[in-house]
Amino acid sequence: MLGCIESSMKHVVDRLQKLEDQQKKTHEEENVKLIDLDKIEKNKDYTKFTEEIKGKMKGLNEMQVLNAFPFLLTGSASKWYYTLDIGKVKGWTELVNAFLTQFSFNMMVDITLRDLETTKQRGGETFSEYLVRWREKAYRMINRLGEKDQVNIMMKGLLPVYFNRMLSAPIMNFEQLCNCGTRIEDAMENGKIEKSEGRTTSKKIYGHTSKTTSQSNMSAFYQAPTPTPYPYQYSNPPRQIQTPRPKRHFDPLRAPLSKVNEHLLQRGHLKPLDLTPMPNPIPKGWNLNLHCLYH
Repeated sequence: MLGCIESSMKHVVDRLQKLEDQQKKTHEEENVKLIDLDKIEKNKDYTKFTEEIKGKMKGLNEMQVLNAFPFLLTGSASKWYYTLDIGKVKGWTELVNAFLTQFSFNMMVDITLRDLETTKQRGGETFSEYLVRWREKAYRMINRLGEKDQVNIMMKGLLPVYFNRMLSAPIMNFEQLCNCGTRIEDAMENGKIEKSEGRTTSKKIYGHTSKTTSQSNMSAFYQAPTPTPYPYQYSNPPRQIQTPRPKRHFDPLRAPLSKVNEHLLQRGHLKPLDLTPMPNPIPKGWNLNLHCLYH
């Protein structure tokens, strides 16, 4: 049983080798050149381009043309073909449609250097997604820059968490850029690098103030100390010594006050006041027998 399988596999390999030799011979006879889409001239009509390819492979059936087509591709076109789902391509028409869908944008939109410089990595976008999106634009550029210049422009559009670590690395091509970006992305997934590093946030963080902020607040609310006045001794004005007023002197009356009062009343110098009416009711302890001649 095993011998039958090995014999069958050998037969298949031999047939594939013969087919490859036949294709190479056909390329030499028909002078078919390899296709590098990176070097195709501007405004190329890809519909006519695919028809020219089929016309140069006269004598081959459709299956042989499908098998020979990938050997004509180089560069980005070759990479595209080997990522294609061959199960969905059952004939030459399906292959041409897939080819035109992938590369016909070169006929519609011209990408400028400004477009590449303004292509930035989005906040939630991974490095791989940004790399694919950026290079798709670069493929659509007609007068494309060298690989080193493209790498420098793409690095400027990276998020700070990537750019700050790649800045000092000797990255000269996309392979080195991809390897470095993948390592940084893996470190972020493992928690060794903070994903939010280098991002600016508009949210106010409560309960934490930086040293610079606290210093600025201190300077804003700092009150200058009150200047201390220069010590100066003021002299008190001299006190004025007041002379004591002379004591009034009255001559002695030489008679009791009761007699003097009676005498003054008789001469009209004094007039007795009206008696104060007694309170009503009379308070407790009021003595009706007590009175004063001078009141």
